Amino acid sequence: MIQKKLFSFGLCALLFFTVGCESEDDDKINQAQECLNSSNDDPAKLAVCKTMIEGLNSPEAKRVACSIEFGLAGLSNDRVIAAFEVLEEEGATANKEAKFMTLFTLNSVSASNTLAQVCTGTSSEGLEFIADAANMGTVLADQLGLAGTIDENTDIESVDVPQMLTNCEGQTACKEAIGNSAESMYDIYCAEADITENEVCADVNAAIQGGGTPENIGQTLIDLLQ
Repeated sequence: MIQKKLFSFGLCALLFFTVGCESEDDDKINQAQECLNSSNDDPAKLAVCKTMIEGLNSPEAKRVACSIEFGLAGLSNDRVIAAFEVLEEEGATANKEAKFMTLFTLNSVSASNTLAQVCTGTSSEGLEFIADAANMGTVLADQLGLAGTIDENTDIESVDVPQMLTNCEGQTACKEAIGNSAESMYDIYCAEADITENEVCADVNAAIQGGGTPENIGQTLIDLLQ
């Protein structure tokens, strides 16, 4: 199971190492890709990579831009893998899906909002799925002031995920943010996903089917994540 999911989701997220390009702006996209591959997640280097494809709007360019933004927002490749490993843990691990999202926590809520915008229109379900998961995780982690503190070495069991969810329940803006990301995740991927194989989509789909405003959807999803 873990290999299947890491291939279908995790490797999609790794597109920032393997994007193929076929557009009239190939040269710029290829340069940005090479820049990204050699950046070692250095923010200064990533900022230079970003300038190479400014103004380009093809799906290929947007995939590279999205991948650069992941790095600028603090999400490493190793953390993507760590998150999927948590999701694949055997047994009834409490708050598994919420822990999965939390491991995608970015440097700030502002960074997650930027990522959501940059990663729209990539034609990559995997990248956009992770962007939405990162948005949810960052909003939740921010409830405990943990945005920017989570990395691949974080012991997720030491993070008070239940308290994150409880705090979010008490804030309309938090529930709306969760609901908006859930709607996006549903449209991009979960509507057609096999929910017997994907616990995150099972929760998202159930929340969406409950209907209502983004706040209502967010509340329903929080209830399911607890």
